[in-house]
Amino acid sequence: MRKTGGGPRALTAAVAVTLMTFSVGFSYAVADDFAQREVLPRGTTVGGYAVGGLPRDEAIAQLRRKLETPLLAPVTVDARGKRLVLDPRPLVRIDVAALVDKALAPQRRTTVLQRVYYRVTNAEAGIAVPAEVRIDVKGLRSWAARTGKAVNERPADSKLSVAGDGLRISKSKVGWRLDEAASVSAVQGALTGGQRMVKLPMKQVQPRVTERSFARTLLVRLGERRLYLFNQARRVKSYPIAVGMPEFPTPKGWWRIDDKQVNPTWTNPGSAWAAGMPAFIPGGSGNPLGTRALLLDASGVAIHGTSNDGSIGTAASHACMRMHMWDVEDLFPRVEVGDRVIIAP
Repeated sequence: MRKTGGGPRALTAAVAVTLMTFSVGFSYAVADDFAQREVLPRGTTVGGYAVGGLPRDEAIAQLRRKLETPLLAPVTVDARGKRLVLDPRPLVRIDVAALVDKALAPQRRTTVLQRVYYRVTNAEAGIAVPAEVRIDVKGLRSWAARTGKAVNERPADSKLSVAGDGLRISKSKVGWRLDEAASVSAVQGALTGGQRMVKLPMKQVQPRVTERSFARTLLVRLGERRLYLFNQARRVKSYPIAVGMPEFPTPKGWWRIDDKQVNPTWTNPGSAWAAGMPAFIPGGSGNPLGTRALLLDASGVAIHGTSNDGSIGTAASHACMRMHMWDVEDLFPRVEVGDRVIIAP
């Protein structure tokens, strides 16, 4: 029986078929890879959102809805109950397309066979790409400066005023100032973290003058010929006095005690009325200033004692305020240098 040559021919045919099949399969795989290479691998996340299996354009569109749009939504800021709205759009930058390209980069660097293998085996070859949110810090600082002007509250100083023969002290008030540096940090964290409400940090600003700033005050009412001692707005004591003659009036205004003297020496002021008097009169009996004197920062004016008790209650002095000796000695230890003296009509 004759042998045929079918064996070699069959093998050749089989090899040809196999090669053709491989060629067709490889061509299909290449064509499929070309179609799928812009599809994000399984397991890919961008900014915490799963986008594996999505084509690039679809992933970008989805991330703009889920990631970008919320980040650019208005933010409410609260400064001690004052609420303002911050528009993040000029301050926040997030490039969603660049993030998706970053997620695709490893896949683009692999070979066709690796990509085909990942798809055939259904492997999770995707990577996690964090959201890269950029904040215009300089612009945020400018916003904080403008916001501070809108929410800051000036402190109110306590003020002293004369009310008849009494004193009135207004209440002081604490002010508030935006802590701009801390506010920038707080808002920056909220913008990158997606928060829509931020409480702005504020600092207290204390008034320079409070009710306690007014300790002792002397109030002189020229028309009443009386001197009143106050502790803050509370009247402690009152004393009868003599005031300046019409030609030598006691100066009205707000003054302070400049010096305190026991048994003061009288110095001739060189005025016409003192022309016949000595240059100095030492402390003691016969001294025009008595045993105690409170010198004011009004030139040549003092609150002092007198031995001429009959002049008390009249306009008899040369601008000074005279007191009974026992009264000036009672007043003297109650006051200090720097205390306020208000001389009113």
